[in-house]
Amino acid sequence: MGPQAAVVRPCGNMERYSTARHSLGLYRCVSVTGRYAVPPGTELEVLKTKLREAVAQVVMEQPFLRVGIANEDKQAACYVYVPRINFAEHIQWLSPSRPEAADAVLCKHLSFQHDQLWLQLDQRPPWKIAVIPIETSQGSPSEIEVVFSFHHAIGDGTSGSIFLDRLLNALLNPAIISGLAADQLELSEPPILPGPHEQLINGRISWPYFLWELWGAFGPSWLKSKPDVIPWKGRAIDFSTPYQTNVQLLRLPAAIATGLLAAARAHSLTLTPLLHALVAASLSRHLPASKAQAFEPCSAISLRRYVPATAGLDVDKEFSILLTSTGHPIPKASIANLRESSGQDLEQAIWGVAASVKNDLKSRLATLPHDDITAMLKYVSNFHEFFTKKDHGERGNSWEVSNLGAINGGATEGGLWKLNRAVFSQSAMTVGPGFAVNVAGIAGGEVTITLTWNEDMNMTLDTLPSELLLHIATYFDTLEFDAVLTLVSRRLLDVFRPRLYHAAISVDLPDITVVAAAEGNLETLKVAATYGAQFQGKYPLSPMGCVADDWRLEHYRIHQMEGDTLIGWGPNAVVPDDYDAGPITQEACWATPLAMAAMQTSIARLLLASGASYHNVRMPNRFHKYPLFSMVGSPNNANRDELVISYYEMKRGIFGLDEGNGLVDQGDFGPQEEDGDGDASISPSIPLLQTTDSTPELAETEDLVEMVSYVDPYSVPALYTAASSGAKAIMTYLVKNVGVDILSQDSHGGTVLHYAAFAPQHSNALNKALSLGADPRVEFSCTMD
Repeated sequence: MGPQAAVVRPCGNMERYSTARHSLGLYRCVSVTGRYAVPPGTELEVLKTKLREAVAQVVMEQPFLRVGIANEDKQAACYVYVPRINFAEHIQWLSPSRPEAADAVLCKHLSFQHDQLWLQLDQRPPWKIAVIPIETSQGSPSEIEVVFSFHHAIGDGTSGSIFLDRLLNALLNPAIISGLAADQLELSEPPILPGPHEQLINGRISWPYFLWELWGAFGPSWLKSKPDVIPWKGRAIDFSTPYQTNVQLLRLPAAIATGLLAAARAHSLTLTPLLHALVAASLSRHLPASKAQAFEPCSAISLRRYVPATAGLDVDKEFSILLTSTGHPIPKASIANLRESSGQDLEQAIWGVAASVKNDLKSRLATLPHDDITAMLKYVSNFHEFFTKKDHGERGNSWEVSNLGAINGGATEGGLWKLNRAVFSQSAMTVGPGFAVNVAGIAGGEVTITLTWNEDMNMTLDTLPSELLLHIATYFDTLEFDAVLTLVSRRLLDVFRPRLYHAAISVDLPDITVVAAAEGNLETLKVAATYGAQFQGKYPLSPMGCVADDWRLEHYRIHQMEGDTLIGWGPNAVVPDDYDAGPITQEACWATPLAMAAMQTSIARLLLASGASYHNVRMPNRFHKYPLFSMVGSPNNANRDELVISYYEMKRGIFGLDEGNGLVDQGDFGPQEEDGDGDASISPSIPLLQTTDSTPELAETEDLVEMVSYVDPYSVPALYTAASSGAKAIMTYLVKNVGVDILSQDSHGGTVLHYAAFAPQHSNALNKALSLGADPRVEFSCTMD
């Protein structure tokens, strides 16, 4: 450890719990996001300066924001002095988003941030701010999303809400910060950190509790009584599972949140027990009784109320790590009641579970801070070993509800800064509950709920039946409550429906987009696009009868006709009825939505806008349905000139959507494929596979090569396709960005100018080709024979 890494203080027990968990990659960060209203007329550069200065003001208020962490991979983890903070490394401005897309943009960023590990911990404080401007039609930010992410060893969830509040205060009451120059904040001396959990809270452990915990941790399993029912807790802990945090956001506007809280208070409840009951009701109806006879969720509890005034910590304004949790066993009888009841009985079952959770919380709060599991951490000698022993073991709880409560949003008028919304989220918990339900709100305003879980660990969220959530509104007493909870349930449905849709189309209807494109069903494609259907893949389809006949004919000719027999082979040759050519390989029978949308302008337009790639227009034209060759039965008896013209017309229908003006944006073009001669091309005869990183690659299928000796002469390079449709922007992109040779000739001797002559506005296409360097002196020499 160098001289610049002077130790501020050792990490406490709860803090080492977090450092060990992070060093093993089991938990990455906590995030709170504040949506701040920007004073009207504030320019972007001024906004950046004001925010940087406000962040610096909060950093100087919060000692935990001015320290790094050393020896995280060891038992002697400690906080270290960082002499300067470069805000360019801590504050990142992201691209602006439109109001209607802001939530999707936020969830995407949170999913990314929650997967990131903190680097250079002993040199850089482990926190980061991402700012997403929300622009109106006038182009200036009306609001900004400030995403504050931090290592759990420098703060708990409440610390995040404190940051949002103190940042608002700094924006409203700016102060001069000594040592701040541009992006650099010089820190002249180490901060004085608040004491660790065990020093701030005097929690006693009784002998019965101590012995009970020891027995639970170390007692031999054969001596312990077996529970009648094992609660469902998701998949077992598995460190090898890829770490990928999913984030789904549920918004409850002020009116809905007020009604929901009123419904809970009418039953002497708060929001936390009610959310537990709603989740339990949904899961009990979804999961079969054989897998989920009982649940055991938990609630996070802040311990700040137990810090004495003499401890020197302002619990309402300062960062610290002061939390615990308590479980809520929901027994078999309650889950059976949720699963089997309906109408008024189901309503009462919901409220009954919520009341049970409330009683658990009340009982636990009455005994805290004594006999708490956090006090047992002092007996853990090796936290890394403590976690690694959990691999392949059972999770502690089914899910967790963590509620930050209401945050003061500031002024209601006057054009000043205001906090309009708060969002709380956390990383997927490899060794924690199956998923997390995170809650935050603005006093008198909106409440947000985020669901976070690991993609590969909790598939129950992906398949939770959305229709069950629609019943939530019927669980309550009055029409007023019914109306409020109907809106809430519909918002819950919006959270789950995209994942349910993905599951449905991947398992039950994998070719829905292809069929809809072929039949011109625009509404179906719109629904598919709304819920994230992929339009770049390929889907297996059964070949038409004429294609199957061609397959038998080719197979018979290649495998049975030998020697001189081939000389007498003619167009009228007959394949014996009992000849078995075997099944047509599925690799040769596939389509993409864009290929099936040939000549349907509105369908092609939607597909391209939804992410379909022009690379995937191609399909095996010898073993398919031939929607682009509708005038002939198969290529074997097609007039080749008609075939080429038909193919060009299909391309125009896709590329030249507006009279050949080329409405395909350059952003639709990825890396060009190369044929054997190195030319970028779009061939309708070579199958295209989609790799995991979405980069197209040619399929290597020996079966396809073996089954057919036919070599497709109609491999039309992308440049020529663009020229024939008059897509000038595409022509420019291919030549200047991709490097396609403007002087190249196709396999028939045609040049880009010959193709440009077919464009609807051929003079424009010809002029563009000439401006890119096309040579009009090259003569056309057809090689098709």
